Amino acid sequence: RQTSGTEAFRSLEQLLGGAGVGLSDVVSCLFFVRDQAKVYDLFAGFYDAFNVRHPPPPTRDELQARSDCPECKVLARCVAALPVSDAEVVV
Repeated sequence: RQTSGTEAFRSLEQLLGGAGVGLSDVVSCLFFVRDQAKVYDLFAGFYDAFNVRHPPPPTRDELQARSDCPECKVLARCVAALPVSDAEVVV
């Protein structure tokens, strides 16, 4: 649980690193936003993470929704693809 979009994506980057992937491997993100006013902070973090530091940005979608987490302003689901090595490619 982070206080800004930038902090949230930096935390995501650390979590992905533990799995051997990074923000460059993220292919899509789905955001569930409780309050549309919080979207601008989310997009500032998204822009920094994916347009500035790890382009190109993944696909994304935003939906306004409630959640079971009363203190969460935004819930996110980002999918990262594991890179395929040359040895794993089957033609």
